[in-house]
Amino acid sequence: MKTELHLLRTGTVSVAPGYLFRDRAANVAEALGRGVKKSERIVIPIGAFLIEHPSEGPVLVDTGIHPVVATDPKRNLGRVLAVVARGLRVNADETVPAQLRQAGIEPADVRTVVMTHLHLDHSSAMSEFPEARFVTTRAEWRAARSRLGALSGYVRSHLPPESAVDFVEFAAGEPWQGLERTIDLFADGSVRLISTPGHTVGHFSVLVETTKGPVFLLGDAVYTLRNLHEDRLPWRTASDQDSLASMRQLRAYAEGQPDVPLIPTHDPEVWMPSAASGDAGSVQ
Repeated sequence: MKTELHLLRTGTVSVAPGYLFRDRAANVAEALGRGVKKSERIVIPIGAFLIEHPSEGPVLVDTGIHPVVATDPKRNLGRVLAVVARGLRVNADETVPAQLRQAGIEPADVRTVVMTHLHLDHSSAMSEFPEARFVTTRAEWRAARSRLGALSGYVRSHLPPESAVDFVEFAAGEPWQGLERTIDLFADGSVRLISTPGHTVGHFSVLVETTKGPVFLLGDAVYTLRNLHEDRLPWRTASDQDSLASMRQLRAYAEGQPDVPLIPTHDPEVWMPSAASGDAGSVQ
């Protein structure tokens, strides 16, 4: 069953090179940008994805940034993380709800939101989809709700009630084209979830079968394709060992399926060429 896939660029954030590539920073302060010239910082996109599914309707992968962040970041991110994310830039018309409405889709029409993970730049707008079921893993849910979750980039207030969450368990997953643990989300081959932990404990990526062929949404399993191809870790992971294992798996898949586009959520070279138009494009 084929779908249409649309890339939704929902703001940008300016980061130090060491945040993306560990070998470019001598310490955590430098990785977070202290002492790094503005001209040396890298502007990366904050992405989400719309899948137009023939039977499930509009399906989102991640939610991007909440509209209120355009005017008052503290209201959504909290005082501390609003300071940490001070390089974030988003206009109200860039948010996922605004882009959906421009396409004639009301946020309340979205019944499924697939969360690659629950870091704030992916979870910020979860509250804007009141009728949705949110797909995540129990490990990720526990991490996001933990007492010290904010230190790892989670904002607990972003999360919906647990009654709105559908948990997937990769222990029951199946191998697929060399990928070790996968789940056919709708049991029709259109959206397949792939366990890629490391960036967070419950991170997964999403393989979408579109009318033009498969497209692999990597989430934050790698920030950029350069991380993947050069086997370079970012400054922070939940587990270096798991990150490297996930990267090996993704590289092996890419070598075996060289025509499948790989789209990390934050790779400026993938997203930014058409940024001037305000639309990162679509795959149909």
